[in-house]
Order: sequence, then structure tokens, then C-alpha cells
Amino acid sequence: VYFTADWCLTCKLNERAVLNDERVQQALKQHDSAIFKADWTLRDEAIRAELARFGRAGVPLYLLYDPARPGRPQVLPELLSVNLVLDALARRAGRPRRAECTLRGRPCSGPGVDPGSLTVHLLAVSVSKLTSRANA
Repeated sequence: VYFTADWCLTCKLNERAVLNDERVQQALKQHDSAIFKADWTLRDEAIRAELARFGRAGVPLYLLYDPARPGRPQVLPELLSVNLVLDALARRAGRPRRAECTLRGRPCSGPGVDPGSLTVHLLAVSVSKLTSRANA
């Protein structure tokens, strides 16, 4: 379930760059999963209550439910990546996924990698892509 709103830029970035990605869509089909959208644009009370239940005052919020533990979904980070979602789906299915991530030929994680600078870089690249698509 993803909690979103029309005015949420992070939500729109995640939708376009990750949730609509062909690899994520394929993995959802492969794992017999579906995405449900909770639209907070009009401030629905039921959505507010669910956000509050997970300690959130607003969007985005991403929950990955496991049929074996329906009352305890995994809360995903506010800024998603394709690999993060694919890994979460694979773990939920009991099949850990090994993915290699590189940025300009260097690993995205491990010793000496500053995750903060990587996130800022990825966000800047993604926002740039969204801007160029919107202007096209």
C-alpha cells in the first residue's frame, strides 16, 4: 500500500521512477502481489488514522504486507529505489535477492560509501529526469 497525495513531490518521484518501473511491475506479478493506493490529497479520515498508526503525520508512506503476517507490514523508506523494492519483495517471498549497485563505476554501498551523498545524487538525477519529461 502506498500513501500519496497529488501535491507530494517525493510521492510523484517514487511513483514514476520506482513503482511504475517495468522491473518492479514484473516482480509484483511474479510474487502475485498488487499495489494499493491510499490517496491523501483530500485528507480522508481513514487514511489519516492509518498514517498515525504508523507514526506519520503525512505522506509518503509505503507498506509491504506479507500474507504470513498481515498485521505487521514492513515500512519502506520515504525515498524508494527500484533495488530496494525488488529486494523487499524477494525477502518477503523468502528468496533474498543479490543485486549489484554501481554509480559511475563505484559501488553504491559498503566501506567508504557515504549513503547521504548517494541519496542526494540519486534524488537530483531523478528530479532532473522528471523535469525534463515534464518539459518535453
